[in-house]
Amino acid sequence: MKTLLFVLLLSAPASDLISQTLSAAFPKEKKETIRVSSRGIYQYEEFKDGKVYFKNGKHTNVKLNYNYLHGEVQYIATNHDTLLITNKEFVDRILIGEKVFYSQLKNGEMEVVGNFDDILLAKKRFLTIKGTSSNMSDRKLTASEGVIPTSLLINNLNGEFQWQNNASHPDYIYKTTYYLIDKNRNFHPARRSAFAKIYAKQQDALNQYLQKNDIDYKNEEQLKQLLKFCSEL
Repeated sequence: MKTLLFVLLLSAPASDLISQTLSAAFPKEKKETIRVSSRGIYQYEEFKDGKVYFKNGKHTNVKLNYNYLHGEVQYIATNHDTLLITNKEFVDRILIGEKVFYSQLKNGEMEVVGNFDDILLAKKRFLTIKGTSSNMSDRKLTASEGVIPTSLLINNLNGEFQWQNNASHPDYIYKTTYYLIDKNRNFHPARRSAFAKIYAKQQDALNQYLQKNDIDYKNEEQLKQLLKFCSEL
C-alpha cells in the first residue's frame, strides 16, 4: 500500500496530513464486481465541504466524508486519492457540513449529537463483522480486513452487508456506541459509571433519577434526556 508522508506545518493544508492511500490497496480489483452504494459505506452520498481544525489554532478546508468500514473520516487529496487522516494528536475537531466530529486515537472519529453545558454526547457508528464486539477499540482487524475492497460487498435490505462469496468472507452489520466527552476532552463510554464520574457532585440527584428511570445506554434519546437532567442540576 502506497503511503503518503507529509510534515504538519503551521499552515496545515490538507496535503500535509500524514495519510494512507486507499485506492492503491486494490490494484487487481475486477471491473465486473458489484459496487456498493456510497450511502452504505459512507455517511454521505458524496464527499462534502469540510474543515479540519488543529490544536495550534489553524484549519484547512477539504472535501470530507465518514467511512463506516474504517470508522474514520476520509478526505480527498489534491491528486484525487481518498485518504485517511492520521497524526490525529494534532487535530482538535473536524467539521463535515454542519456536523462536528472529535477523534479518539483508539476509536477514530465520533459525531457530536448533543451538547449539554459543555458535556458532549458523541455517536460512533461503524460496520463490524457480524457477531463480534460492538466496541470499535475491541475490533481487531487483520491486515486483509483492514483493506476491505468495498466493491465486493453487497448491501442487503435489512441493513447488513455481505460479500459476494459468503462461503469465504464474513457478513458486516452496522453498530452504534455512544460516548460522553467531558470539558477536558476525555472520552467516556456511555454507561452509569461515566455519569457518576462526570456528575460526582450531583450524585444524590443522579441516583434518584436512575432509580426511577431504567436507562438504556445504547438509546440516544434516553441518553439525551439523562444529560439534560444532569445539566440542569
